[in-house]
Amino acid sequence: MHDPRLLAAQLASRRQFLKNCNTGLGGLFLGSLLSGGGASSAFGAPASTTVPIDNPLTAKTPPLPAKVKRVIYLHMSGAPPQHDLWDFKPELVKHNLEPCSDEVLAILKKERLPFIDLNARRPKMLGTPYKFPKQGQSGIEMSEVWKELPQVADELCVVKSMYTDQFNHAP
Repeated sequence: MHDPRLLAAQLASRRQFLKNCNTGLGGLFLGSLLSGGGASSAFGAPASTTVPIDNPLTAKTPPLPAKVKRVIYLHMSGAPPQHDLWDFKPELVKHNLEPCSDEVLAILKKERLPFIDLNARRPKMLGTPYKFPKQGQSGIEMSEVWKELPQVADELCVVKSMYTDQFNHAP
């Protein structure tokens, strides 16, 4: 059985990100070769026979030498689901780990769902494992995941009337 958290971790890894890029490192290397610099410019060496390209977006020599020695690039995608943070769904918790009903399955089959093969097996409902105590004088239901945020609960505005028909925030 495939754990969705394991799949998400694999998709978020650097190796998977580069593997899934449309260009990948090979495309970046090829781009530097085709720009007229040859293989030497791809590896950072100055090219001796480069032809200047009249392009305003071409990289220019910086006015001062670079001081940066290393770069840490963080590729972070996604966030915790809303039903684990703000939007408590008691019916979802009630039916946690139960297979989807025929009604829900019919709705899911109309959608274009990534990572879910509806023909292989029936998906299961997944409720939140967290409690949602009321916080502040306003009584905002807020997940216990938030450690410091309940202290300012009365200063927050939580909008629960938003609607989208997109499954994962993008077409």
